[in-house]
Amino acid sequence: MPIGLQTTTLSLMPSLSRLPRKKELVLFLVFVLSGSMWFYLHYIGPREKERYADPDAVKDTHGDLFSPWYGSRELLVNHRDPYSVEVTREIQNGYYGKTLTGAPHEPRDQQRFAYPVYVVFLFSPFVHLPFNTVRVIFWWMLPAITLTTIPAWLRLVGIRASVFLIAVLAAMTITAVPVFRGLNCFAGLGFLTRSSTRSEIMA
Repeated sequence: MPIGLQTTTLSLMPSLSRLPRKKELVLFLVFVLSGSMWFYLHYIGPREKERYADPDAVKDTHGDLFSPWYGSRELLVNHRDPYSVEVTREIQNGYYGKTLTGAPHEPRDQQRFAYPVYVVFLFSPFVHLPFNTVRVIFWWMLPAITLTTIPAWLRLVGIRASVFLIAVLAAMTITAVPVFRGLNCFAGLGFLTRSSTRSEIMA
């Protein structure tokens, strides 16, 4: 091998050998940061909220998925007005365990069907399923849709990303506070650790 080529090859070897180590370091940092954030949002945050919760406060149990699902089911299956007072009371009983009376300690969100009527068509595939089954479906579907948009947005802005970069962005995205709280509010990610006492509403 010529001396010049050998020198060039030897000079490139340290940088090439450091590249896998950089990836391993990035993966380790992503694992630590994402895991720490997930642990805080999934365990520490809810425990602190329960610890300092108002004992008279009415607790929600189903996330933002329950009211549109229940209203859609009542319209398409039982042919009832989802905006009616009766359906609103049933939603509140299923969501809060009681009908809201407007007391100061009660939530301001009345959990009524407050959506355009065409929303029922989006929920039409799920109206014949129990609510717990619907929640499991959304628990998997919403994160999958969120992660799928990452390469789509990168392509839209003209960025060519490797599989490694997409994986890093996916891990950081799914554990970001706005994304995690949004998924938790809509799909109720904490429901897997709780049992429902109102199975007649979800059947």
